[in-house]
Amino acid sequence: MKRILIVDDDAAVREAYREILVPREYGFLGKGEGLFESSRSDPLNRPPSYEIREAENGAKARELVWEARIRGKPFGVAFVDMKMPGLNGAETAREIWKIDPNMKVVIVTAFSDILPDEIVGIVGREDIFYLRKPFNPQEIRQFARALCSQWDFDREREEALLVTEGRKRESLVCMAGAVAHHLNNLLSVVMGNLELLTEDVPENSRERRYLDHAMTATVRGGNLGHQLLAYLGQRLNSKTICNLSVETSGALSVIKDMVPPNVSLKTRLPPNLPGVSLDSEAFREILSGLMTNAWEAIAKNEGTVAVTTGVTRFDPSGWLQITAPENLDGEYVYLEVTDDGAGMDKEILGRMFDPFFSTKFTGRGLGLATIEGIVQSHDGWIGVCDTSAKGTTLRVGFPAVRTSV
Repeated sequence: MKRILIVDDDAAVREAYREILVPREYGFLGKGEGLFESSRSDPLNRPPSYEIREAENGAKARELVWEARIRGKPFGVAFVDMKMPGLNGAETAREIWKIDPNMKVVIVTAFSDILPDEIVGIVGREDIFYLRKPFNPQEIRQFARALCSQWDFDREREEALLVTEGRKRESLVCMAGAVAHHLNNLLSVVMGNLELLTEDVPENSRERRYLDHAMTATVRGGNLGHQLLAYLGQRLNSKTICNLSVETSGALSVIKDMVPPNVSLKTRLPPNLPGVSLDSEAFREILSGLMTNAWEAIAKNEGTVAVTTGVTRFDPSGWLQITAPENLDGEYVYLEVTDDGAGMDKEILGRMFDPFFSTKFTGRGLGLATIEGIVQSHDGWIGVCDTSAKGTTLRVGFPAVRTSV
């Protein structure tokens, strides 16, 4: 069934759309006919099946599109009124396309307050459609039918490409995983032989220093292989039912000694949380990585890093960047790390989970990509829910286990 989103601040107009696109009985046009000035003679009187959702403003529309995307039930078409309080129609289309660029958007306007070129300038795309007021139900049905068909075609083509790309990625993942495993095995042999060799070399000799440098490099190589497996979701996890606040407190007892002196650490770790199935070692990597990013964002300025745990139901609204399973439901126990550093612009936000991407110096490992892989192996989600000149907030959620820990 095709899904259509109606965005209009007038409840009567939204109801009219509903009666036009999903009439209560064959041939009945109801209020829509009166509002949009059409006769009953309509060759497209029996429309296809549509599921209609309504939004009274742009903010609500953005929330519904997020929810639809997260739940794997995207909208095909949106009819958006141009004149609305808050976000106008063009701004709403721009926000919708940030979330789902494949939606077909129809701006409903009288062209009295804004011209098409101005709308294109706001939206940033030219593939937008217009309905001029006043219009009739047949126009709405024709737009809905044609654009839903085009959306279906585009989606089928994209899915076919994704299948092809998915097969390529699966092959690359298998190859990368095999390389990482072999690398770890080879480095274990190198490390073992280096350790044996150090027993025969005097401790303060030049040769011993060379051996120590070689062992340090070998350990770093092993850590990189470890991170690569975590990113690919192929690292073996030893999960137990844990209390996230207790795990966070234990990890912080070690990590806090690495916090720079110009950074204050604040925590809010409520004790009575639902349990989560967690690999403690992997969780320490998550917390350490998020906190390192946080205090590096503060740089040499005075600043604060706040670490919080809690429980929530997943809300698809308000996320600027997120990696999450397709079907999210139930309660999630979360870890949240907030800093008051430099924040992230759109370019950084779009690449934050890319392997080896860093705004600092090179050679930083897999960074947030590793954290993303660990979170995915725990059936969790990670997202940025705020980023500005005043800092960044990242939140990681893990499925709650009903038994309290």
